[in-house]
Amino acid sequence: MSDAAYRFNSADQDIRLDADKITTEAGEVHRLRVANEASALAYRFDEISATLAYLGHAQIATATSAASWRIQQFVFGNGTGDVTVTWADGNADFDNVWDDRAALSYS
Repeated sequence: MSDAAYRFNSADQDIRLDADKITTEAGEVHRLRVANEASALAYRFDEISATLAYLGHAQIATATSAASWRIQQFVFGNGTGDVTVTWADGNADFDNVWDDRAALSYS
């Protein structure tokens, strides 16, 4: 992982987010690693394009069709290195459906 790491701390959780870019013969690949030291959650990552990806968190064994996910949208700035991160419904509540991630509203 790269030296670029983000750590979020609160009284009930400690989450570390590491991201880096790997260049291969086929092109560039973005890799994201999330470590949540407070609880065991399942994670889903969907890279739609070089500029758009989704990260979902839910309890382990939660169906992707259940309204029990919190979902983040990542918009990568075309070559600028900027990343905009927003939440489905504008919050981190576990009340979204992973299967509907592309149709949700993010802020």
